[in-house]
Amino acid sequence: MQRRAAEKGWQWRLGMRAIIPVADELSRSVELRIPIDSKRLLVGAAVRVAVPSAEAQWVLAVPRDALVIRREQTYVFRLVNGVAEQVAVSLGSAQNSHIAVTGELSSGDQVVVRGAERLRNGQQVTVLQP
Repeated sequence: MQRRAAEKGWQWRLGMRAIIPVADELSRSVELRIPIDSKRLLVGAAVRVAVPSAEAQWVLAVPRDALVIRREQTYVFRLVNGVAEQVAVSLGSAQNSHIAVTGELSSGDQVVVRGAERLRNGQQVTVLQP
């Protein structure tokens, strides 16, 4: 069990024992059975649960702010020796501030996150440290 403090209360990462296949349309709730060895929750307590909708996958993800979305294509700018190189990407699933992409990018490539919409392919770029 992994737990960490959240802004409001606690969060746990747990496996489910069972999903009871009956839902309450009025309250939009469903009963889940999860193993809990904590004194913080009582049986029958209301909780908010995030349930994955698919198997976990390894993907290449970039910050949403790195995307330049145009009518004809979506691309990011990769930095190669201080020069901006436009790379077309296809979008996948998103989670929080990152989105999965496929294209001619590799893990470890440096992409422009701020100001990419003003760049041109082949333009010299100076990286500023925060």
